[in-house]
Amino acid sequence: MNKLKKIIIITYCACISFLSIANGQGNPNVRWASNYPGKTANEKISNALKEALATPGNNVIGLGPQGPGENGQWVLTESIKLPSHTTLILAGAHLKVEEGRKMLILENDDPVNGNTDIHVIGWGEAKLDGNARREPERSGGSVHFYKVDNLTLKGFQIGRTSGWALKLEDVRNLHVSDLHFFQGNEHPWQDGIHVVGPAHTVVINNITGTFGDDVIVVDGAMGSKGPGGPVRGVTVTNVVATNIWGAAILRTIAAKGKPVEGVYCNNMTFFTNAGGSDAAIKIGWDGKLEKFKDWTQPSPEEHKNIVIENLYIPYWKGPVVTVQNSVKNLTLRNVTATHEGSFFYNLEHEVDGLTIDNCHSTLVGNPPETMVTEFFTALVEKRVYPLSKDYRGTFLQDPPGTIAFDHELIKDVTISNTILDFKGETTSKEYPIALRVYNTAKVDGLFLHNVKINNYNTGIKIDPDPDIKDFDYSRTRFRGVAKPMDVPSEFVKQKQF
Repeated sequence: MNKLKKIIIITYCACISFLSIANGQGNPNVRWASNYPGKTANEKISNALKEALATPGNNVIGLGPQGPGENGQWVLTESIKLPSHTTLILAGAHLKVEEGRKMLILENDDPVNGNTDIHVIGWGEAKLDGNARREPERSGGSVHFYKVDNLTLKGFQIGRTSGWALKLEDVRNLHVSDLHFFQGNEHPWQDGIHVVGPAHTVVINNITGTFGDDVIVVDGAMGSKGPGGPVRGVTVTNVVATNIWGAAILRTIAAKGKPVEGVYCNNMTFFTNAGGSDAAIKIGWDGKLEKFKDWTQPSPEEHKNIVIENLYIPYWKGPVVTVQNSVKNLTLRNVTATHEGSFFYNLEHEVDGLTIDNCHSTLVGNPPETMVTEFFTALVEKRVYPLSKDYRGTFLQDPPGTIAFDHELIKDVTISNTILDFKGETTSKEYPIALRVYNTAKVDGLFLHNVKINNYNTGIKIDPDPDIKDFDYSRTRFRGVAKPMDVPSEFVKQKQF
């Protein structure tokens, strides 16, 4: 038998196997809900789960492409509550929340004592549709698992949710992969994957789609059913996301007593439909909502060891990275972005250890006017949400540079093998500024190595009367820069530019 015939036979067998499984045949250990009594989707699924729970061992429940609703949909009037040791197979199934309902699509059945071993596996156009709409604003469904050890979500589409699509709270050994999101801006906070502490050993990979708010959030503070807690050991890889509202591809949130540490992100691409006015990467959250009255800013030791590598942003209206909690050991490597706001700004929070390596920033727009967006103007004026502290800076009147440090301690910063290009237009003689250090910052260790600054009006600007020690820019190159250095005389270490 030649190789082509073997491929044809294998493909044919695979198709026959899939069709038989999807129609409730095949593996006798799978309880296909379509084979159980009931007129509605919830009745059939409930009866399948009841029989499964009566039998010791692992449970496998299957939903095929033909549900009891219109067009074969599985129309839900209440959430599906999954018990421990249960795998839910979505074999081309389209789950859809009934029109106008505010409810969850999926949750675990024992949020008091917790569950273990829950897996939701989809293939073949499997879809979770929250069916959210603007009126009433909070209609529609999402997924919320709380207190689950060993949780898998894989291989389905999810969207049109009221609020966060996936809220995964108090989880351990979490694996989320091969998901496609189709949010439509029906609700202002359509986050994608929101992991809330306590949580550890979290893997998120192969994520695509359209989002209405932050794509991935790693959060120790904002508990919903619980108080939140430490988040440790998170890996995020292979994300291609489009944001229709202007929020971030990644946000970390820590609080005093609720640390976030060990977050590694690699291979991410971020598009936008609206330009994006918030930061594309938000290291922290500086709000203080009524629900979280005890929330206070963390120390750098409670928000640390965050690595972001291989990030591509073809255009972003706002800043690329802002620090909104104090942070320790933050690394940005191989980040390529075209943007109108700052590339990096600490926004009055302490930074203890920052590496910016092999990055390429292209500033466009019309600085200084475009350096601070309407979102950040509204933020500092407390029109977005109450702040955990008042900003002291005047950056609305005195905009930052492309890389900027203000108020608070800045320690051990290395900027290496990095290009800062300006390709916008400006009427200012000073802006754009490539690197700006306000005299409100206390800097202990700032090192520039093999940094190239092109076509800026000002290369490096350090405000008068700075508090800086251990500053070295000797391997910085300037091309087409009107004023390479605007610094106090004691910092001028080289005479030729």
